Amino acid sequence: MNFLKVTLESADADGAVIKLETGESLKVPVTTDGLASGAELTLGVRPEHMHPVDDDTSEQVIRRKVRAVENFGEYSHLYLNESTETPIIAKVAEDVLKVPEKPMAFFVKPAACHLFDADGEALDYLPSVPGPHELSSTDAV
Repeated sequence: MNFLKVTLESADADGAVIKLETGESLKVPVTTDGLASGAELTLGVRPEHMHPVDDDTSEQVIRRKVRAVENFGEYSHLYLNESTETPIIAKVAEDVLKVPEKPMAFFVKPAACHLFDADGEALDYLPSVPGPHELSSTDAV
């Protein structure tokens, strides 16, 4: 799983809006009881839940430069830069164009995001939203 430092921007009945260190904002359908805006959190996203999309997609997207490609036949792992942190890994289908040093955009479905508080405790999903453990590979996009 990829772990990224994030900050809580806002929260409402639909969940939390978080901001990554690199500026992207994502919506995560979790409860934020007791957390104030600006709280430091950790986002967890599995490599198989990062889906390449056109770069002009604006919501629920993480943009990174491909640093390395590891081919496994029917799929590949893309190692993406994350400032000075450990690279983010995305698992993509064999037919996805993978060019090292090329920026790519990856959609992350809100229900595929795990959010952890400063103590490492997972925040609860909203009752109306299936958690990542309930997603099939076809639900991910």
